[in-house]
Amino acid sequence: MNKIISWLVRIAVIIGMIFTMSLTLSSTISMQVSTKGLVKEAINKTASNYGVGGLAKNSWSILNALGIEDQIFDQLPKKLQVKTSYLELYDLTSSYQKEGKISASELNMPNATDSQKTVSDLVTKYINSALEQNQDDINQAISYYKMIFYVIIALYVIGMILVLFGKRFGIYPFLLASLGGYALIAFVTGQLQTQLQSEIYQGITVTMANGFNTSIVIAIIITIVWFWAATLKKHAQNKKSQKTYSGKHAAN
Repeated sequence: MNKIISWLVRIAVIIGMIFTMSLTLSSTISMQVSTKGLVKEAINKTASNYGVGGLAKNSWSILNALGIEDQIFDQLPKKLQVKTSYLELYDLTSSYQKEGKISASELNMPNATDSQKTVSDLVTKYINSALEQNQDDINQAISYYKMIFYVIIALYVIGMILVLFGKRFGIYPFLLASLGGYALIAFVTGQLQTQLQSEIYQGITVTMANGFNTSIVIAIIITIVWFWAATLKKHAQNKKSQKTYSGKHAAN
């Protein structure tokens, strides 16, 4: 009976570990920015690079006075939002390393109309141009991210295998993976926002979904349950050993 309970506890803990890993890998980080602000920034900076920054600013003033500016931006979403998870970010970074650029579809830029396509191409080229200036640093950061990503996955798997075999210390790799995964995505979020605001547009914000916080809470609960179950098991074994010893002593 005790063996059955022990296996049930192990299975329940492993299910919890799988759920935590899934939650960590599927929870998203979101990048949001005002479409109008980003488009204006792209046009103004591009114009400045060609030495016609003043002309671009005057053009915006004329378009605004004629009411044409509003007509242009009415065809675009008010906010541009890109959501990506651990797994999606891995695919995105792999694509960037392979192609050396980000596509309009990866930025969720609308392109149904001619004006949307024009704006989409402008913003995409502007972002890729900004990224190209720091391509070596970006590729190095991507390599570090991928390496840590593999380590986190490996720790999750190792933890599950050790728990399956009833090893008390098996929870440590799992807890390290959970905390490490959270720390990594928090670091990536902060660094990403800093770089995007510095290189592309100050109004960009990057946030983490609540799923990451939930995964940490669940990981801590699973750790407590596992140690509690291990303590009860050890206590039961000690009690059984004492009874066996007492029985032998009485027989003697």
